Amino acid sequence: MHFQKRVTKISFYLIIIFFSLNLNAQETTYHYPEKDLIINQDYYLFGNDVKFRTEPNTSSKTIVLLAIGTKVKVLEKTIHTLSYNGYNSSFYKVKHNNQTGFILKGLLALEKKKVNNYTFYFNFKKKDEEYNIEIRAVNQKNDIQETSSKLENAFISLEAYNNKGLPNLESILFISYTAEACGENGGGIYFFKQNNTFKKVFEVEQISDSGVFYNV
Repeated sequence: MHFQKRVTKISFYLIIIFFSLNLNAQETTYHYPEKDLIINQDYYLFGNDVKFRTEPNTSSKTIVLLAIGTKVKVLEKTIHTLSYNGYNSSFYKVKHNNQTGFILKGLLALEKKKVNNYTFYFNFKKKDEEYNIEIRAVNQKNDIQETSSKLENAFISLEAYNNKGLPNLESILFISYTAEACGENGGGIYFFKQNNTFKKVFEVEQISDSGVFYNV
C-alpha cells in the first residue's frame, strides 16, 4: 500500500513536470561534439583556473588563469587541436578584458543557464566511445557541484527551469535528445537540484518510429 502511494505521488509529479515544461518551451540551441564555436559570439568557461595562453598550444606562456563562468568572445578557430576529455578539441583565439589569447574548445561551456541562485554550465565528455553530459552548478559563493550522465544520443538541447511548484526542489534541468531518424533515441534526461544534492533523477525515452514510452 505504501509503495503504491509512493508510485502515485511520483507519477503525479511527473505529470506536472511534463505539462509545465511543454507549456514553457525555451528557445532551442542544438549542440553536438563536432559543432564549431560561433565566431564573434560570447562563451563562458566550463573549466576552472583555465590557462589563457599566448599561443594555441600547451607549452606557450599563460597570460592569466580564468575562473569558471568567465566570459570570453570567440574570434577565430585555429588549425591546432588537442585530445581532451576523450575527443579532439580545437584551440580558439578569444578576447578577454581587451586581451587576445587562446583557449581550448573543451574548456568552454556549450551553454550556461541561470536559475535562482545557481548558474549551470554544460559540456561533453567521451569515455569508452560513449558521450556523457557533464554539468557544473555554481552558486553566488562560487561553490561548484558537479554531476554527469551517459548520453544515448549526443545531439542535444539544454533546458533549465525553476521548481515548477514541486516541494523542496530548487531547479530542474532537462537534457533533450533530438532524434533525426527513425530508430534513434529521443526523449532526454532530467536532473534535480535540491538543497545540497544535484543528480540525475530519471530518463524519458522516445523512439521516432514506434510512438512514445517512458522509463522512470
